[in-house]
Amino acid sequence: MKNFWCEVDLQKISNNINKIRSGTSKKIMAVLKGNAYGLGIERVSEFLTPRVDCFAVTYFDEAHMVQSSKDILIMTPDYTDEDLRNSKKNFVLTIDDLGGAEKLTKSNQQFRAHLYINTGMNRFGIHPDRLDAFMESMEKYQGKIKIEGFYTHLHNTNNKKFTLSQIELFSSCVGGLSHRAYNFHLLNSNGFVKFNKQCSFDNMIRVGGILYGFDGLKQGYQKTYQFKASPINVYQVEKGKNIGYGSFYKTPRDITVGILDFGYIDKFYCPETIFDNKFLSLMGRVYYRYQYRKSITYHGKPVKILGSVNMNYTLVDMEDLPEDSVFDVDISPLAADSSVQKKYI
Repeated sequence: MKNFWCEVDLQKISNNINKIRSGTSKKIMAVLKGNAYGLGIERVSEFLTPRVDCFAVTYFDEAHMVQSSKDILIMTPDYTDEDLRNSKKNFVLTIDDLGGAEKLTKSNQQFRAHLYINTGMNRFGIHPDRLDAFMESMEKYQGKIKIEGFYTHLHNTNNKKFTLSQIELFSSCVGGLSHRAYNFHLLNSNGFVKFNKQCSFDNMIRVGGILYGFDGLKQGYQKTYQFKASPINVYQVEKGKNIGYGSFYKTPRDITVGILDFGYIDKFYCPETIFDNKFLSLMGRVYYRYQYRKSITYHGKPVKILGSVNMNYTLVDMEDLPEDSVFDVDISPLAADSSVQKKYI
């Protein structure tokens, strides 16, 4: 097993939930897409089950990995016959066109669904002008499809004017339905942080980024993960020797070298290993030296990387450091290989 792992602090996830709860009485839908943002969908969903109201994933395969009997919204409005055969009672499907709805009616099952409305992202969704007609068409499927909610996606929350127009458009679409027992959700993590006060008609929020500490750090949400590594070997190299691919580094003195068993295969990038062009390679090395000088730290202090990052290994200067040092490594779980070991604390 590699001496490289991702530490996931479950208490910090709980703290983030408590912070969300302190700012709203709306139901919390925890987003678990992308293997719970790389943190491990099985363990994270199990931990979240008593703490949130429901879940959201991207695909059917992810829904089957969730360790909970609570509702799971599957946000991609595309599904195979096999998906539908294996659907569970707590699976809630997304519908965004009549073709998808008709496909559901060919099964012997009854399905639960949320309707996705396109308010400007133009990726999926029912056009707002056609929602009334769509709802009328859905009446003939009442025995097969139970509509339980409506949602949209705020995809550009840095643009206040545009986002407010999305909120207003969605509100105008579902305003006449608010007296009925539907779930209405449009606030994602950044939407909740920035626009919760402008949304009084919704009763649910979808959060992922602030739940795990990818977003909202300036607002008091906590980062919940940290990649760690300890050396698999420590050895001495004499002054004047080259280290690593390309001989980019020559030892200025006798040094102690540590081998960490992660590299660019683990999405720990070094630009000089990416660029073939000599000029770009030089620029990459300059960028790497300044931008990534804190990518590996020991007790908060940067650790010097020696030479090029390899596919599977990274070499570091271990001067004055114990051989059993545990380093913090700056990698995003969103990019890292999902097979990297998780340790939950």
